[in-house]
Amino acid sequence: MDVKMRDKGYTIMIDALVALIFLLIIVTAIFSIEYSRTSKTEVMSFRELHYMSEDTLDVLNKKGILDEIATLWAENSTPGSEEMVNASNLAKEYLEKMLPPGVGYKLIIEEGVNSFVINSSNESRISWNDSTTQTHSTRVLVGYGSGLPTVAYTSRASLSAISSKTGSDYVYFGGFVGQGNITRILDLPLDANVTDAYMELNPGADFDLYI
Repeated sequence: MDVKMRDKGYTIMIDALVALIFLLIIVTAIFSIEYSRTSKTEVMSFRELHYMSEDTLDVLNKKGILDEIATLWAENSTPGSEEMVNASNLAKEYLEKMLPPGVGYKLIIEEGVNSFVINSSNESRISWNDSTTQTHSTRVLVGYGSGLPTVAYTSRASLSAISSKTGSDYVYFGGFVGQGNITRILDLPLDANVTDAYMELNPGADFDLYI
């Protein structure tokens, strides 16, 4: 899908839709329930469900899962594509563990007037149409657009920190090493800039060093 955007930043909205049904065991002797009690129970059920929805999105956001899903979606939002399948599997892996069995869910990315279903619960959970209590939570993710490269500030900051990192690497010689040709391999990043190197040893005689 071609998306034209004039601004450098792109904004998408991700919704987690959850639905809950209560299986009621109706006892023949109980037919009348006060309206106020019913209303209070429904309000409490909605609040509990909404808190659950909010907490789930908070965890996914803090763990960076929403960013991973949005990145895959931005690379290729075509239904059935490898990226969308990977995004769906990633969402399912976490949502199935975090939400109790009686709760159905649907994770959606919205871009303008277009909606993309990332993952929805299967028939083992309650469906949206059959649910009695429904709610949704939303998080806004900046820096993502369908078919466009991600321009999230956090990504640039991370790359900047890596490129300016200063560190040291070491390689050791065992106590019984000291005869013949001795080889040690030290792995460095391809873009590393070596500023100095030194050795600590007691060779006892002249030796040749090859780097």
